[in-house]
Amino acid sequence: MIAARVLLAVGAAIMMPATMAIVRVTFTDPRELGLAIGIWGAIASGGAGLGPIVGGLLLEYFSWGSVFLINLPIAILAFALTILLVLNMKGIEVKSLT
Repeated sequence: MIAARVLLAVGAAIMMPATMAIVRVTFTDPRELGLAIGIWGAIASGGAGLGPIVGGLLLEYFSWGSVFLINLPIAILAFALTILLVLNMKGIEVKSLT
């Protein structure tokens, strides 16, 4: 159980900067980038707010292991979409921040 929790924590720590990097590379137009960052922030805030509620409901009606298993389909879907959409992008010019 402790190892699973550590793995979830490492995944969460990697997820936020990785998704922001994907947004930054995907949207090059400043107007689209601003909108994308706004949507990214709204989804992240909504997830932070709904996480404890969903976790509480899972613990109320299912076993304690369900709080770990609920993230598996989400992570698999995110990983698959990243491979399909991001890695197949052609012609992306990486810009330096400095």
